[in-house]
Amino acid sequence: RKSRGIIGERVFLFTDDIDVTNRMYFAMLDAEGRRSSGVPGFRIDPKKPFDDEICRAGLELIEDTVTILHNRPSGPHEAVHDARKRFKRLRA
Repeated sequence: RKSRGIIGERVFLFTDDIDVTNRMYFAMLDAEGRRSSGVPGFRIDPKKPFDDEICRAGLELIEDTVTILHNRPSGPHEAVHDARKRFKRLRA
């Protein structure tokens, strides 16, 4: 049965491997531009000019990426991978 949501459809995924389920979950969150907590990665204030809000959101994403590359919390390879994903999100 299709979801009656505004955008998209409800998806149910069944696997026998928790690692596969977790990777799919986080890949879906990333594709939607959401953080692991499920909240959007950034918010646009409708009271402010749209172009200013887009620039602000983009700058926040760049600053976060630079911090991750500098600190490397999960190691250098994961930091570069995360940076690439964030720059793809920025392009979109």
